[in-house]
Amino acid sequence: MGGVWFTFQKRKIKPERIYWEQLFYGIMLVFAEFSFH
Repeated sequence: MGGVWFTFQKRKIKPERIYWEQLFYGIMLVFAEFSFH
């Protein structure tokens, strides 16, 4: 999962775009955590 996050970090996108993508993936990671437990 860390690799995917790092890939989005390196992307050359507008700051607000990066913010929303990280926010979205952050929420997805939280849901993944709950689903695995």
